This record gives sequence, structure tokens and C-alpha cells, in this order.
Amino acid sequence: MGYRPGVSALGPREKALLEEAEALTLETVRPQAIWTFPVDPETLGISDGIRRRIAGNRNVACFALTAGGALDQLITKLFAAGKVALGATVDACGSAAAEAVARLVQQEIANRMKEEGKAVRIRLSPGYSGWPLSANELLLKASGGSELGIRVLSGGLLLPRKSVLGIIPVYEKEAMNPALRKTDR
Repeated sequence: MGYRPGVSALGPREKALLEEAEALTLETVRPQAIWTFPVDPETLGISDGIRRRIAGNRNVACFALTAGGALDQLITKLFAAGKVALGATVDACGSAAAEAVARLVQQEIANRMKEEGKAVRIRLSPGYSGWPLSANELLLKASGGSELGIRVLSGGLLLPRKSVLGIIPVYEKEAMNPALRKTDR
């Protein structure tokens, strides 16, 4: 949004807008997540780019998460009422909420795998490294994300909008490529 803490200063109007959007988001968001392990990534329509990034790994955790459908309804309602700035700011706050849930999911998976002597890499989702959005259908099925009310539209986009499907590569620590260990989690 162009704001940088310690560099930019919000004016009173912008600060009030952000505070209202944050409050509305916190009142409305209903985060949920589900994940499963192990899943063979070759069953998920991965691209060559993703295949290179997971370095031949045959075990990934597959996850689904959402900030909830009520947030979509709120954003739609705000835009319909002509409250475009507030709607856009709630939308941005919803994206931040979904990202926060994704970080928590990754940390939970990392903790569980660490107990088993394994390490995880960064999460990956369709839309990156040539992985087509059409793979969301396969991820939805593999992760059980439909239990959370997540649907995949014909173009591969998700509903609720603030939802994420993806994988987290899991490695045996001793089998990890030393060049990859710098981001071992």
C-alpha cells in the first residue's frame, strides 16, 4: 500500500481507514487449515520449474487454508456500497491474514517433521515457477481442502478468495543437498 514503517507516515484519514479495515477483518476472518503428508508431487501436476525446486523429492506435505468466506462477503458488500477504499483495504488485510495462516501452517508442518528427523523447504503453490493454476483442482483433492469450503473455479482461482493451496517439500535431513541447507527449517 506504499506505507513503510519508520519511513512513511500515515495521515489521520489513512490511519483511521486502516484501523477500521483491520478491525473489520479481525471481526470477520475465520481461518482454517488442513494438511496431509506424504503426497507424491508427481500426482499434483507440478511443472518442470517446481520439479527443479524440489530437487527430485518424492514426499511433500500438501496443504489447504482459507481466511473464510465471510471475508469475501464483507469485501463484496463494501464495494457494492461504494466504500471502495475500505473494501480494498479490507481485501489487503485479508491477504495478510491468509499469509499469516500460511506461515503458521508451514511452522506446524516444520515442527512435526522435525520430530521425525526431517526438514522442510519453502512452500510452493500453483502460479509460481510455471505451475499452472489448473493444478489447484489436484491440490484441493489431495489436501482435503473442500472440507474447509474451498472451491476451484474453472480458471483455477479459488473461492473463498483468501485461500491458498500448495505443497511443502519434506526431506530427510541427512539426504538434503548441502547447498539447500542454508534455508533448512
